[in-house]
Amino acid sequence: MPVVAIVVLLAILRQAPPPQIKTNPQAAQRLEAKFQELQAAASAGQPYTLQMNEAELNAWLARSLALAPQGPAGGTPASVEEAQSTMRDLKIELLGDSLRAYVVFDFHGKNLSLLLEGRLFIQNGYLRFAPTSGKLGSLPIPQATLDRAVSGLFDSPANKEKFLLPTEVRDVRIENSAVVVAYR
Repeated sequence: MPVVAIVVLLAILRQAPPPQIKTNPQAAQRLEAKFQELQAAASAGQPYTLQMNEAELNAWLARSLALAPQGPAGGTPASVEEAQSTMRDLKIELLGDSLRAYVVFDFHGKNLSLLLEGRLFIQNGYLRFAPTSGKLGSLPIPQATLDRAVSGLFDSPANKEKFLLPTEVRDVRIENSAVVVAYR
């Protein structure tokens, strides 16, 4: 039993390699232009479909999320804000109609990686994520555990309202390796 515990611990501590995401120096500027088009369409009362490729999505995330500085921090996050404050890195890889999220976070002074794959969808006006696979470090997470953890994150009273989408958002999906957000 001690050998199994050591093997599991080593698998968790061994970080998964980050995905090779597409980058582009002009991605942030292109996305800003798309947001301006969205604003113009909204002001005119026109529907609009925003499409973000992988480079644009990761540029937006890097700019929008407050990632924690490198260094030790304590505690276990209970909400999205606390998780963001311990997050060291986030990369999203778009895969056809799904995504792979790579997150490095601090857990009691040790950086751990989490790799999640799944699909985005909307349910009753809330953004949801249906996981298809996951790894903590290099240790695969059983599907039932993964489903419970993701459901707990999205359904917890501390987080649920953070996933409520504006009423103008009609659909969110990943299509042809792009995030598609359709506005009314």
